[in-house]
Amino acid sequence: MLKPYVVDGGDMEEGACLVFAHNVQEARKVAWEEVSWIEEAAGGEWIYVRAKLLPREEWDYWFTIADQEKLKKEAPHAIEDPPACKKCGYWTVLNKDGLCKRCAFLTEVKTLIGSPEGRNELLKAMNKLAFAVHPGYVKSKDVDFHYITVDQIVRLYGLRPGEFVIWNGTTIRNATRGGGCQEKCVSTHHRTSPQKARGGNV
Repeated sequence: MLKPYVVDGGDMEEGACLVFAHNVQEARKVAWEEVSWIEEAAGGEWIYVRAKLLPREEWDYWFTIADQEKLKKEAPHAIEDPPACKKCGYWTVLNKDGLCKRCAFLTEVKTLIGSPEGRNELLKAMNKLAFAVHPGYVKSKDVDFHYITVDQIVRLYGLRPGEFVIWNGTTIRNATRGGGCQEKCVSTHHRTSPQKARGGNV
């Protein structure tokens, strides 16, 4: 069965092509023989040509871009210039508007910001963001390791009940109504300063 690979000459920023092949070595060989710019991108050295299998969940999309006749015959082949995003110019999985996920998201955000109703919806979504607090060490300036409690973190960031959850490493639970907890914890601030409490993990 043919599988979709992304192949480049050693630096993906210099360009990459889409290749349908049975394995990595075949994908590299097909690109070397069929893609006009791959040899120059690799500095004339076959060893620099790299191939990587694309994610399985994307295969249905990539197969629509393949040469359908060659696909039926199981014939390896390259697509030198796959369809690219209309906004950023990178080729990847595109939506019906010809945009990648990132550009589609940014377009949606710009649309929301452009109207009062949209801004309100965006603010509501942002207000649902929460802080996570969980056990762990912090390292002070004097290179001394110590614990910091949830109560200390709550005071440090000025958090209110409902704005954070407590994570013990395996499960998440809501903070008590008073917002306090005597567990030995460290916090990561998701909105303004991730990893500000050193040693914290998301």
